[in-house]
Amino acid sequence: MPVNFPRPLFDKYLTGEIANVSSASSFRLPIPSKGRLTKVLTVLGGAITGADAVITVSVDSTSVGTITVANASSAEGDVDTLDLSDTDPDAYADEGGWLEFATDGGSTNAVELGIVAVWRELT
Repeated sequence: MPVNFPRPLFDKYLTGEIANVSSASSFRLPIPSKGRLTKVLTVLGGAITGADAVITVSVDSTSVGTITVANASSAEGDVDTLDLSDTDPDAYADEGGWLEFATDGGSTNAVELGIVAVWRELT
């Protein structure tokens, strides 16, 4: 049974999907308010093979980290996480900016990758 931990009311959950993690591509999400990116979670839609898929996460076109989706023993439902430090100045942005998630397309098999970005609103 999942355990629910209380989250601050000012956390916003932005979601999207890479339709095929094995094909080099990217997508963007708009930033809804002044704040910072605190965490990114991904969930794999099926097994990938050949090589790992590397997801580059950017705030306003500046990379803040990567998530490696491992091909070894990969399966539907595999979750990977990127936690960002609150001292990373590149994780902060104003309303009107964007988050970008780009896959290098290094793996094979056409598999979707769900993404949740946790955006902490600052006042």
